Amino acid sequence: MNQELINLFSTLSQDPTLVRKKVLEYGSDFLGGEWKTLTENDVDVVQMTGGQSNLLYLVKGKLSSESTTPSCFLVRLHCQQENQVFTDTVVFSIMSERGLGPKLYGFFPGGRLEQFLPSVTLDNDTVSDPEVAVKIGANLPKLHAIEVPIPKRPRAIVMIREFLEECRATGKNTFKFVP
Repeated sequence: MNQELINLFSTLSQDPTLVRKKVLEYGSDFLGGEWKTLTENDVDVVQMTGGQSNLLYLVKGKLSSESTTPSCFLVRLHCQQENQVFTDTVVFSIMSERGLGPKLYGFFPGGRLEQFLPSVTLDNDTVSDPEVAVKIGANLPKLHAIEVPIPKRPRAIVMIREFLEECRATGKNTFKFVP
């Protein structure tokens, strides 16, 4: 976890100037094009909410309508343990390369730049809808058939235990599990 970077982005609401400079650096380095000519006043940065293990920031640049460079991207700051970040990055890269997820624009110590795809998070009611469940189920075999160079041993139980330990480390002894 890159605490310095997380600390920098946490200042967004007080003074967005430093964050804007950083995302302009990322845009210039990884996307090039008009991102190289933008100033801090040409960029908006908004923290996205709802994530479970990372910090997400939507970056929008005021690019010309003729630009072929993406006008927005996500900055994803990793907050997981290093081994999980590595696995996540490998899987994301392969999915991106195969057109099965957002494009990977670049990665840097502590995070990555990726394509922003406007979407809605599926809630329990939506996933329980038979039509939606069938569509999801039809695509799962495609995802599971992808060869990725990561350990094949089951990790769900280990990940749940690690998550519970993180929860216990907060000092609270009561946990509410939502069905």
